[in-house]
Amino acid sequence: MEPTSPAPSNAEPTDASLHSRVSLLGRAFFFSRERPAEVEAFKKQFASLIWFSYRRGFPRIGSTSYQSDSGWGCMLRCGQMILANALLRAQSYPGSNIDVLREQIIVNFTDIPESPFSIQQIAMRGSIVDKPIGAWFGPNAAAQVIKSLVQDSPETKLVVHVAMDGCLATASVEDALAKGPPSWPLLLLVPLRLGLQNLNPEYFPMLLDMLQLPHSIGAVGGRPNAAHYFVGTQDEDLIYLDPHVTQPAAPPGQLLQTYSCTTPYRMRLAQVDPSLCLGFLCSSVEDWQALAARLKEMCSSSPRLFDVVEHPPHLDDADDFTMTDDDDDGFAVVG
Repeated sequence: MEPTSPAPSNAEPTDASLHSRVSLLGRAFFFSRERPAEVEAFKKQFASLIWFSYRRGFPRIGSTSYQSDSGWGCMLRCGQMILANALLRAQSYPGSNIDVLREQIIVNFTDIPESPFSIQQIAMRGSIVDKPIGAWFGPNAAAQVIKSLVQDSPETKLVVHVAMDGCLATASVEDALAKGPPSWPLLLLVPLRLGLQNLNPEYFPMLLDMLQLPHSIGAVGGRPNAAHYFVGTQDEDLIYLDPHVTQPAAPPGQLLQTYSCTTPYRMRLAQVDPSLCLGFLCSSVEDWQALAARLKEMCSSSPRLFDVVEHPPHLDDADDFTMTDDDDDGFAVVG
C-alpha cells in the first residue's frame, strides 16, 4: 500500500473544489469544478514527484550507531527531494518513461553507504558545514552539502551553484557553468533569511511569484521545528511534501511506491520559518540567461528577496559561503 505523508495537526489538504490558481514546480493549473481535467493533471504530476521521508533500519552511518534519521533528518530528506526532482526534470524528455526514470534516479538516493546521495553520504558530508552526524541542518547547510556531493558525482551531469549572502552574482554562475560541458543543466540554490523570528509579510508576494516561475524547482524550508519541501502554491498558500513519516528502509530497487506521496498539504505563509532556500533549474546557458534577466527584473525594486549583480561584492568567490550556520539557528529543525 502506498504511504502518504501524515498531516501535521495544523495542516490543510490542498482543496481541489475551490476556484483557485495553483502552481506545481513552475507549472500553472487552475482548479474549478468546471475544469476537472486541470485537477487530474495536477494530481498526476504531484504523484510523480519523488518523495523522501524518515527511514529506520538502514546500515549504520559511518562509525556511529545511527540506523534511523527519525527526529533529526527532515532537512536532509528535503535536500534529497529538491535534488532528486531537479534530476527528474533535467532528464525528462518528450516520450520519456517517467516510471523508469524515477527508478533510475531513486537508486542513487537509497539508504546504503554506496549510494552517492544516501542519508549516510549527506550526514557524513555535513562535516564541511560543521555538522556532526545526527545534527539538524538548516537550509544553507543543506545547499552546501548538495553542491559538494554533486561535484563528486559527475555522472549526474548537473552543475550546482549556491548563491550566498542574499546575492546572486551572474558572473559566478557563468564561471560555474563554464567548468562543465555546455549541455549540463544548472541547479541554482539561493539560501535566504527573510525575517527574524517570522517570515516578513513584505516578502509574501515576491516569494509566491518566484515559486511560480517556470524555472522553479521549489524550496526547502518549513515551519519552526520541522522541515518541508515546498513544491508549489495555491493562491497565497504553499504546497509541500512532508518527510515526517518513518518508513522501513527500502532495499535498492524495491518498494519504489514508498517514494511517492499522493496527498499534498498546504501551509499559510505566516507559518513559514524565515530561513529557506529557493531552487531553480535551467536546461541550458540560454535558459539560465533568461532566468537571470527575469530575476534581475523582479529584484530591481524593494522589497526584494535578494540582490542580482554581475560580479560578487567581495574579492573572494561568492560561492565560497560566508553565511554561517548561525544564520540557520532560527530554523530549529528537531523533528
